[in-house]
Amino acid sequence: DGHNNFNGRFADLMHFNRNPAPIIDDGDAVIFSDFNKDMVTVTGQGLIDRVIDDFINQMMEPTGTDTADIHAWPFANGFEALQDLDLLCPIFTVDGNLLFYRFLIAYLGIWVISPKRLFAGNWKDELWLMAGGFFGGSLYFFTENTALGITQASNVAFIICTAPLLTTILSLLFYKSEKATKGLIYGSILALIGVGLVVFNGSFVLKLSPVGDLLTLLAALSWAFYSLVIKKMTGRYPTVFITRKIFFYGVLTILPAFLLHPLQPDFDVLLKPVVLSNLLFLAVLASLVCYVLWNVVLKQLGTVRASNYIYLNPLVTMVASVIILHEQITWITLLGAGCIIFGVYQAEKK
Repeated sequence: DGHNNFNGRFADLMHFNRNPAPIIDDGDAVIFSDFNKDMVTVTGQGLIDRVIDDFINQMMEPTGTDTADIHAWPFANGFEALQDLDLLCPIFTVDGNLLFYRFLIAYLGIWVISPKRLFAGNWKDELWLMAGGFFGGSLYFFTENTALGITQASNVAFIICTAPLLTTILSLLFYKSEKATKGLIYGSILALIGVGLVVFNGSFVLKLSPVGDLLTLLAALSWAFYSLVIKKMTGRYPTVFITRKIFFYGVLTILPAFLLHPLQPDFDVLLKPVVLSNLLFLAVLASLVCYVLWNVVLKQLGTVRASNYIYLNPLVTMVASVIILHEQITWITLLGAGCIIFGVYQAEKK
């Protein structure tokens, strides 16, 4: 029916959040994630992450045909077994490669518009920028994407949207100038409820994974810390300089992961038109342009106000699914959309 059709194809437009089934290739014993199985209706970063999905599928093509699904949906009594930790190695490898490529290209590209200044004014600021690259780059992508392999995709989509709330809490703790009004608190909570309605769309099932859910929470917390770092630096340096340093330290802080899983670029795959075009899209638009714009927004609106607009992400994705995929909208998602819009409006009122 229309509801199930929405649940199925709508997810294809959004974040590649889904429950991957690890597969063992009998010939080479290569473990990889099958990102085309067990799709659930979730929200995420829209068309940008659809490109990530395509990129990963291209990079992780199986080397043989005889495969056996040995780990699909291993939930017991609502809790995922800790044996899912065995998925971390292949997921870290793929996401580490992807982050390395896209941030490296973005870093090289931003030199065209960035001031040729190499370092910040003092070593403390340089350390803050390094922290920004770590929290907003390597740590955020590692924790979020690794969580996707070991927990419910809908769990990741919902928990990651707590980033604005966490940002508000941290801002109140670290900056005395920030004030929490009742409208901000109630609006944020209402918007988060709306996100839940859109994400689960009436299909909520309690399936918790302590490791995966905590990793997702760490990702949301990491983005909140990144926003605070940008807030601290925006008054001292140009936005493009800050963004360039974020890319540099994002690449630098991911390098230790390659000590465990060495980077082995396959140029035959990387130079495929579909892979190369996806990679350039992720590097230029989803990284370079989007990070610069986000940092500009943080500077203009402030950390708390800017972060509240993250709640609109599932709403934009829902509209895009209707326009591009001609999906039907259920009354639950409409109710969720209304909660998001009204919640953000309340939170933004002064």
